[in-house]
Amino acid sequence: MCLLSKKKGLYSAEARQTMERLMLDQAMVAVLRAIERDENFFITGLVKKIAEAKDLRDLARTVVDELARFYDFDNTEIWKVNALRRRFEILAQALRVKDGTRTPEDSTLPLDKGILGLTYRRGNHVILDNPKGDSEEARRYLPFAPEIQSELCIPICLLGRVLWILNVEDRRTCAFTPLELATLQRVITEMQVTLDRMFQRDFLNQVLDMFPYAVVVVQQDGNVLRCNEHALHMFERDTISSGDNLTLYRSNNALEIRTRNEVPTETGVAGRCSPQDRKGQKWEGNLRTDIQVYAA
Repeated sequence: MCLLSKKKGLYSAEARQTMERLMLDQAMVAVLRAIERDENFFITGLVKKIAEAKDLRDLARTVVDELARFYDFDNTEIWKVNALRRRFEILAQALRVKDGTRTPEDSTLPLDKGILGLTYRRGNHVILDNPKGDSEEARRYLPFAPEIQSELCIPICLLGRVLWILNVEDRRTCAFTPLELATLQRVITEMQVTLDRMFQRDFLNQVLDMFPYAVVVVQQDGNVLRCNEHALHMFERDTISSGDNLTLYRSNNALEIRTRNEVPTETGVAGRCSPQDRKGQKWEGNLRTDIQVYAA
């Protein structure tokens, strides 16, 4: 805190003692800690919502809505990188006020244009504090909305490549503080973890659907996580959910499934039909000889 006055000698030792009695420094520390606590609560809640996202579009929409609500930014967007067509495509947007300039849903931008293009080329965040300055960011700025004076772009990566870009805009100059940047980067980190999980899930599902044999993915304890259509036919089921408690087990030693074993092994299938049937039901017949277990 800095106090200024046009009068000479105003801030004497007595004035300093008065300021100390007011304990303004302690009050400011309390305010800053309250801000930090609120941001931590916000991050915790947002991380939970990110993990619950149904698909990529739902994930993008959740993030822009929550960031716009908490930080009160004028415009919050996520742009998708379409490397094949060499352009950015708008994926989700949230405005602070109804009279804000909305980006059309079919908007595109070349990969080498604007602050988005600068972010994509650098592979790191870019901040525009004032579009009327002489910085490289100001020269690359494209004025979509006349009221915007600050812009922040942060890349969102998957497998080492920029997949999306978070674009935040505000009508104040120098609107983005280092604390806000650090918080937004924490959000991006959580998004990247979720994107990686979604990608692996979707990729695995495509592989399972294309495989010509019955494939079952299990945990180390044998609990079935997912399987392809051929395996569902083998289990005589239409779907498998987490509540089915379907389990693959080894009759000789259940712990052997935790080590690599490239030799097909006779096994069985067990599952609980109801809470009253604690021991579970066993499928006999061809299932005991047709299943091959490869533990990795």
